Amino acid sequence: MPDTSEPDFAARMRELRDERGLSLRELARIAIYGKSYLHELETGVKEPTQQAAQRIDDALGAGGELVVLAATGIRRREVIARAGIAVALPQTILSYGRRVGAEVPQQIVERTARLRRIDDYLGGADTYDLYTAELNSTARLIRDGSYSDTTRRALFAVLSEQAQLTGWAAFDAGRHVDAERLYRMSLAAAEDAGDAALAGNALAFLAY
Repeated sequence: MPDTSEPDFAARMRELRDERGLSLRELARIAIYGKSYLHELETGVKEPTQQAAQRIDDALGAGGELVVLAATGIRRREVIARAGIAVALPQTILSYGRRVGAEVPQQIVERTARLRRIDDYLGGADTYDLYTAELNSTARLIRDGSYSDTTRRALFAVLSEQAQLTGWAAFDAGRHVDAERLYRMSLAAAEDAGDAALAGNALAFLAY
């Protein structure tokens, strides 16, 4: 299967340098940067600043492509960092005791809704790990916490929604086996929650 993922700055910089027939030493001379720094950019050890991206773009005649890729990388990291404050809250809840209050499922629902909005900016390849961490966090809360039957059903409903969200990210990233596993997990959680609508959604995803 061909690789359809978007190129990142490091990979595209290396491709362009090879296409131009330039060594790292020659590029360093043109861009006025150290060879070791350029090597770190090409291998992804360091992320480029916008100034560095512009100078390297000019040196390779990339027509602004490297500048855009550098800006995209920065935007992705910022979006994930902002959303990341929501991840692992269930562990914080448990650190104050095993009892899970009736308000907790709604807190997780609201956090999941915020995470869902980053789909407006990032694709499944960027969001899959983030959504998986949130899903696993909720699953551990269900496993390790104690709660009423009403809260139990609400937690399983949240888990079902999160599994669907993570499954969609997996599908979007080309991870179809993982997507099917997650949709089946969503279906099982929806059935535990007694939520027919969520179960129907999970079945629809499985049939997609």
